[in-house]
Amino acid sequence: MTETQSEPSQDEQEPGKGAAVLGCVTILVVIVVVGGLIWGGVKLVRSFMAFESPLHYDVAKTTEVTAPAQPCHRITVPDLPEDKRRTFRAQLEHSVLEKTVRMTCDPKIKVECASDCTATYGGAKISYQVTNMGSCIDLGDTQSCKYKITARERLLAQASLNEQFWQYGKSQRKGAKLRCDTLPGGAAVIPGDPVENAGAPKAETKTKYRCYARNRVTYVYDVVAARGSGLVFEEAEVD
Repeated sequence: MTETQSEPSQDEQEPGKGAAVLGCVTILVVIVVVGGLIWGGVKLVRSFMAFESPLHYDVAKTTEVTAPAQPCHRITVPDLPEDKRRTFRAQLEHSVLEKTVRMTCDPKIKVECASDCTATYGGAKISYQVTNMGSCIDLGDTQSCKYKITARERLLAQASLNEQFWQYGKSQRKGAKLRCDTLPGGAAVIPGDPVENAGAPKAETKTKYRCYARNRVTYVYDVVAARGSGLVFEEAEVD
């Protein structure tokens, strides 16, 4: 007797079809989820890249800091004319001018000497104590006078401030945009510390002025007048 075999059902003919469909759906879901996560991450990165913190300064009250046209140490004072080399007062004024140029990086300074001396730059005036160290010696076409000049105050000049912060910023904050507070008249007087003996070094003095280095955030620095004509930039805390 011949046995008759029944035809398999459609489900029995394609036992893996349902599993394959389920696998495809699963893959699509994973793709959608991963794609969503990637897109969300891209948006987050874009938001972070677009974020800029507050400036912490007023653009109208600050000056852009760029490389100086001429370094301060290369700015010199012309020699004293021959017809003034025998004049003690002219020698004093020339010496005061040389000292003050180191503070201003600009020779456009008005100097006046009597018993003591004053130097005026951009509306700011400082005084110098003059200590006579002996009589003058006649050397023919000139005379040599021994004296000591001590500044009672210091000048903070815009040109010097900008140059020194540019030097600091280009090494400490590469690529940042640099600015400093604008000094009214181009200069400000930094009071000197009382000294018991002429020529004693003056302590560092924190000024009310600041400089700024900005990428996406702003770094704020207090300007501190150091000994001599040097400046120190101390990072300040801001809200």
